[in-house]
Amino acid sequence: MLMWIKSFLSNRQLYVDIEGVKSDKFDVTLGVAQGSVLGPLLYLLYVADLPNHVTSAKVISYADDTTIAISAKTLECLTRTIIFGSDQEVAGVMRAVKRSNATGSFSWIGSDGWSARSLVSDGNEAEVEGTLSVQPQANPVRGFEEYFLGLNVENNQRNPWFVEFWEDHFQCRYPNSSRTPYNQKYTRVCTGKEKLTRQNTVFENQLQFVSDAVMAFAYAIRAMHNHSCHGRPGLCDAMRPTKGTELLKYLRNVDFEGLSIKMSDVK
Repeated sequence: MLMWIKSFLSNRQLYVDIEGVKSDKFDVTLGVAQGSVLGPLLYLLYVADLPNHVTSAKVISYADDTTIAISAKTLECLTRTIIFGSDQEVAGVMRAVKRSNATGSFSWIGSDGWSARSLVSDGNEAEVEGTLSVQPQANPVRGFEEYFLGLNVENNQRNPWFVEFWEDHFQCRYPNSSRTPYNQKYTRVCTGKEKLTRQNTVFENQLQFVSDAVMAFAYAIRAMHNHSCHGRPGLCDAMRPTKGTELLKYLRNVDFEGLSIKMSDVK
């Protein structure tokens, strides 16, 4: 029986296929085969005794979800806790601090992932007061606000999700739009005369980093294509599939002046 289970779990590989372009194959050394009949049973057998081995916390499990809760007799034992989470999770922590009457008992150091997000601070002002926020220097992208504020559903049809953004932003149902779980609640019909303005639109400060990331990949792929395909247009056989490890080498050697930094300065 053990050899049969071992053969079921061994010598398995995976790859990613995107529109016919396949990645390299990787050995699967952990987990069970997804979609198999035996997989869920083996998984449950493997994690069933987890509470017996975690003695310093409470383990709550249901199917493949596991929550580990830590409690202490004094707040001092919990004031040095590192949280890896998004703004939604941290907002929940702040609400828990308020419910526990522990406001002012913690010192927070927050990354840009949550410390400057209104989702965390709204309604939790006392709980986040004094947070040391670590933020990368962000500068506005020249011309982007004017470009974005000039968009509407009719002149931005290349973005398939812009209609959903428009409906959510103006809380209305756009004529002939696809039915979604979100726009069903809108009783007002969009007129098409709604307009994005600086008063009703909030811009993300980290846009420059997104732009630089896209440009870095563009320069890397171009360099890889020139070296591998020797000027031939399209994706040549040497790049089918594109090897991630090879692309990483080109990414580490891109040289262009981005919106946030000159890439040659970080080599």
